[in-house]
Amino acid sequence: MTEGHRTWIRPRELAWGNEAQRAVLHAIAEDVAKRTAHKVVALEVLRSDGYLEFVAIAGDEDARAKMMGQASPLELGHIRRLGQEMDGWWHVPNEVLDDTTRAWLDQYGHRPDVPASDLPDGWDPDDQLVRLLEDADGELRGLLYLDEPLSGLRPTPEVVAAINAEAGVLFEAIISIVERELYAEQVRMVNQARAAMRAIEPGQQLDDFLLEMSAAMVERMNVDTAEVVLRGDVLDQI
Repeated sequence: MTEGHRTWIRPRELAWGNEAQRAVLHAIAEDVAKRTAHKVVALEVLRSDGYLEFVAIAGDEDARAKMMGQASPLELGHIRRLGQEMDGWWHVPNEVLDDTTRAWLDQYGHRPDVPASDLPDGWDPDDQLVRLLEDADGELRGLLYLDEPLSGLRPTPEVVAAINAEAGVLFEAIISIVERELYAEQVRMVNQARAAMRAIEPGQQLDDFLLEMSAAMVERMNVDTAEVVLRGDVLDQI
C-alpha cells in the first residue's frame, strides 16, 4: 500500500462535521433505506482536503464498525469505467470487477456476509449501486450507496426512476448539509490562520517569521505541515 493510497481512521474529534450533523445524515440514510426498499444505505462525503469519509451507514453494524470515519482517496474511475449509468445512479455488477478493483473495494469498502440471490438478474453481494451527489454546478459532494435490495434483484431503469421519485428530495438535503460543513470548515481554517498570525511577534526577519508562522499554523490547525507563501506587497508589511 502506498502512502498516497492508505486507509486511515480520523480521530473522533477530527471527524467530518459534528455529532448533530452525523446524526442527521444517519437519519436521512435510514429514511432512504425505507423509501428505496434497501436494507443497507451508506454515505461518503467529500471533505475539504479532497478525501472521502463515511459519515452514515444504516442497516449493517459490521460495516459501521469497519468504515465509519474511514478516509479514502477520491477515486471514481472504476464506477465510470465499469458501471452502467441509470438516471444519476451507477450499477457496477460483480462480474465486471477486475482484480485491481476488487482489491480497492476490499481495502476501502465492505462485503456483506450474505449469499447471492438465486433469482434471475439477482443481486450479488459484490454488486454496487451508487449515486454521485453533485451540486447545481456539477461539483461532487458525496457518494450514496444502496445495498441488499429487499427484492433481491438488480436495478432496472424503472426501479431507479422509482427510487429517484421516492428519495430525490433527500439527495438535495444531503448535498446542502455537506456544502454548509465545507463552508464552515473553510471559515474555521481562516480563523485558525489569523490566530496563528496574531501569535507571532512583529518586526522579525523574514526567515524567522516564516518559521514561526509555519509552526503556529501546525499547532492551531491540527496539520502535519504548513507552508506560508507570501506574494506581492505583503513582504513590505511584515
